[in-house]
Amino acid sequence: SGSTSTFDYNVVTDGVRIDLGPGEEVTCTFTNSEIPRGTINVIKDATPKDNTPFRFANTINNVPFTLSDPLTTTQTFTDVLPGLYRAIELQDNAVWELTGIDCVETGTQNSAVSVPFRAAEIQLDPGETVTCTFSNREVRTGTINILKVADPADGTPFNFTSDIPGNTSFSLADDGVSDAYFKTMTNVPAGSYVVTETVTAGWALVDVVCYDDNRDSVGDPANHRAQIELQGNEEVTCFFANAQPSIEMTKTVGTDPNVCATTDSITVVPGTDVYYCYTVTNNGSVTLPLHDLVDDPLGTLLDDFAFDLAPGATVSTVDAGLVVSITASSSVANTAVWTAFVDANVTASYTDTATVTVTAQTFDLTVVKDGTGTGTVTSSPAGIDCGSTCSASFAAGTVVTLTATADTGSTFAGWAGACSGTGDCVVTMDAAKSVTATFTLIEQKQYIFLPIVVKNFGP
Repeated sequence: SGSTSTFDYNVVTDGVRIDLGPGEEVTCTFTNSEIPRGTINVIKDATPKDNTPFRFANTINNVPFTLSDPLTTTQTFTDVLPGLYRAIELQDNAVWELTGIDCVETGTQNSAVSVPFRAAEIQLDPGETVTCTFSNREVRTGTINILKVADPADGTPFNFTSDIPGNTSFSLADDGVSDAYFKTMTNVPAGSYVVTETVTAGWALVDVVCYDDNRDSVGDPANHRAQIELQGNEEVTCFFANAQPSIEMTKTVGTDPNVCATTDSITVVPGTDVYYCYTVTNNGSVTLPLHDLVDDPLGTLLDDFAFDLAPGATVSTVDAGLVVSITASSSVANTAVWTAFVDANVTASYTDTATVTVTAQTFDLTVVKDGTGTGTVTSSPAGIDCGSTCSASFAAGTVVTLTATADTGSTFAGWAGACSGTGDCVVTMDAAKSVTATFTLIEQKQYIFLPIVVKNFGP
């Protein structure tokens, strides 16, 4: 009993200080309350859910534990004193990737996570429940094969780009002998990838074909690429087929507009209409849809002419209804270039020449000798010396003078046929002509001299 002591104190740091007076009784009551405990849940979320075991270390009770999805997805710690704790997923399986850690708290959100360190740092407040989910994805691997098929297999290099890890660029070449035509990529993580072939000048990408177990990888030749869907433990093979276009063109010349001539040269007289024919054959393995034809000096004959010339097929300008002709006035050699297009970057060309030779028109002049006598007929201009050469050809329009010379003992009797009279024969060669020269033998008188004997019988 007595007066009550009053003082300031801190129960935690100072305890209780009692000032006891004489004869005084002091009663001190210590009141305690239990600190609220909390709960920690660690959850495993795996894709796929195949019960793969995942081991954890922790500072909650320092006893390792194992979770699997969907068999054992949760480890629960109850009656946990407030404080700072860690849960760490151990990296036991290289084919699984930790994709995320997410902690949800019923109180203040003050826990932290680190995916690179595979840890959740849990700040457990009094009476709080903290749930941390560790999410994993299986990283399965497969094999991707890229093959190059080229026609012709001449070793031309083809460049590729891709988003396949460690294979962002590479080159393949098909020479028909070595193994440089394929590339095999192993231990590739399952996923979606794109392999793209760079455009190679002079080559057409004919097709891109992919083969895989799930049939979900596809070729896209229009965009020069393969879209690859790689599953775990799967092998995908994609073929990139290229072709170099090849054509052969034959240029011929003749006089019939309805057929292709069989020769590349012709001889004609001035004013003759001659017709050119161009025949092209696709010797490659890719269809050629567009064509140009340029002939010097005729100019452009075809410009972006649409015709699908299939591999091995042949077409001519006569087949296409194109008539190409000139009226010959002088000799000429025409050179033509046929260009076939796969697209603007891929073409094939071929060059050929046809020759037209123009010669002046000629007519034959023939001399026939007749009669009982002999002689010679010569011409001006030279050509006939009949004698031995009694026929010759002369250009149209040529004026030819024939002169007849009788041999001794003969006389020239005159002309017949294209000429008449006994003077020089003058003919204009506008057609084949024939002239007869008649020579007559001169008659000679013969005299007989008889001796006369005179006898005198007179006296």
